[in-house]
Amino acid sequence: EPQVRVPVLMWVPGVEAGVVSEPCSFRDVTPTLLNLLNVKNDFDRLRGQNLTPLFFDDEVDTAPIILELWKAPGFGDYQAAVVDWPYKLVYQEKGSNFELFDLSESPTEEVDVSEAQPDVFEALKQFMFDYQDSVARDFVD
Repeated sequence: EPQVRVPVLMWVPGVEAGVVSEPCSFRDVTPTLLNLLNVKNDFDRLRGQNLTPLFFDDEVDTAPIILELWKAPGFGDYQAAVVDWPYKLVYQEKGSNFELFDLSESPTEEVDVSEAQPDVFEALKQFMFDYQDSVARDFVD
C-alpha cells in the first residue's frame, strides 16, 4: 500500500511538534500547504482536505480516503480502495472483485467481512462509484 501509512513531516513556524493520528492521505497535503501559505482560492476544486486545524488541536471532518493504482503488474489494469476507518473496501479490476476488511481486526487484510457487514459493504461501494463518476479520467496507453 504505497499510498497508506506513509509518514509525512511538516515544519510550521509557531506550531509545536506533534503527531496527527487522524486518517489522511497525500491529497490532503496540497490544500493544507496552500492554507498555510494563505492561498484561499479554489479549494473546492481540490480533492483533499485542509488539515491545518489538526496543528492547533482542533478537529477536521474525517472523509473516506480513496486510493487508486493503475496498471499494477499481475493485478490487471486498475485497483482502488476506500478507507473509512476501520473498514477498507478493495476493488480489483481483474475479475471485478470487491472485498471488505475490518482493519482493526485484520490489519493484514486476510478476512473478508463483506457478508458479515453488508450495509458497510454497500455504502463504501456506492461511495467508490460516486467518486469514480465525479472525476474526469484521461487514459494513456
